[in-house]
Amino acid sequence: MINPDELNTLFKETLGKLERGERPLYTLTSEEITFSIGHLNELNSKQAPEESFMPILCVLDHSKRGSLDFVEPICKVLSERNESQLLIYTLNAALKVIIEECERQGERIPFAFMKAIPPLLKHQDPEVVEWTLRTIESLGHQSIMLKEDVLKARPGITALFNKHKKNSQDLVDFLIKRWSPQGRI
Repeated sequence: MINPDELNTLFKETLGKLERGERPLYTLTSEEITFSIGHLNELNSKQAPEESFMPILCVLDHSKRGSLDFVEPICKVLSERNESQLLIYTLNAALKVIIEECERQGERIPFAFMKAIPPLLKHQDPEVVEWTLRTIESLGHQSIMLKEDVLKARPGITALFNKHKKNSQDLVDFLIKRWSPQGRI
């Protein structure tokens, strides 16, 4: 995957594998990571339509490793775009290429990424809020840095009427338990 045509071919192969119930995993070379970062930057700079991001985000979501060089383009999507599916796919890709990469390297989550997350907790789409909370949950002990924002995102009684709000309520409750002195392992 070094050019957009090869990216689209890999995207179609990935979708085919997913439809067959297979779990596609890719080991991106340093050259492919560089291409991917550049491609994301290009899509961001020209304010490309949401569907233009899907091939690269899908491949990144199924990659075995990432790079902290993805922080800037991913944060740009999270901060400047509002389309629900684009934000959800970007959060999923961020889990693979930023959060898991930080864990692998033993690094803290970059501040820029931590700063890009809280505004998503105010998104009008409950599914975006749910996936944002899932991302926060994946931050482990660093999630406590977002405690105040998470508590404000608690859906309350409206959780009874929407599955995404119910899931969000459960995630907030889980995080509160994790943060309490008794909840720590």
